[in-house]
Amino acid sequence: MDLPDQYSCIGPDLSHHSLSKNDVEGILSVVPKEGSLFDSVEDVYKVYKNYAAEAGFIVRRGHESKAGGIIVNKEFVCSKEGIKRVELKEFDSLKQDCDDKKVKRKRYEFRTNCKARLYVIKFGDKYKVKTFVEDHNHGYFTAEDKHLQKSHRSMSVSHQYFAIKASNLNIGPCMSFNFIAELLGGYENVGATKTDFKNLSRDIYNYIGKYDAQMIIDKFSVLKERDENFTFEFKTNTQDWF
Repeated sequence: MDLPDQYSCIGPDLSHHSLSKNDVEGILSVVPKEGSLFDSVEDVYKVYKNYAAEAGFIVRRGHESKAGGIIVNKEFVCSKEGIKRVELKEFDSLKQDCDDKKVKRKRYEFRTNCKARLYVIKFGDKYKVKTFVEDHNHGYFTAEDKHLQKSHRSMSVSHQYFAIKASNLNIGPCMSFNFIAELLGGYENVGATKTDFKNLSRDIYNYIGKYDAQMIIDKFSVLKERDENFTFEFKTNTQDWF
């Protein structure tokens, strides 16, 4: 397919901004097609997810039907599919009433009832693309923003290892993220965000912290057995946290 060097795209399938020839060719190379066959539902998801990453949207797993424990049809939709019911989320406010009532606030809703989807059915020992709706009714994220999308980012094992070792030297998650970004030539090359590094640090602290406390309890128990004048006490909550 011959394409100009700069392809101005207005259709929803390739976004609302100018794309280079390489961008368009990259998207076209992963576009799913009706009638295509796949070995598994997971293979379908991977192809559609790769297409979504190139086109600029996020995939969400949708409805599926099973027979005898085997998936006979499966739907993948755009993350903006449907219209979620607006809910009021409770949270503790600094300006609560004296009777300690919880304040409620509205949550932002980003769904636009987008109809884009990929639907596959069981076809012998394969899965066949029966329906592919390509058009979206919303904007798209650009290639520069791809690394910020939750479904397209993850911390590699090497990055996790670096962050853990750095924390042993009292180097925080933000500094670890900056170090890796500098080594890789930019934040967009990390594959994760600063928040991902912070969450890793939090999870590790929560996991190790509980067992550090137990080590102290064990040591104090030994001291108490050796010295009758030594006493200590501790409290735990309903989750057995100190």
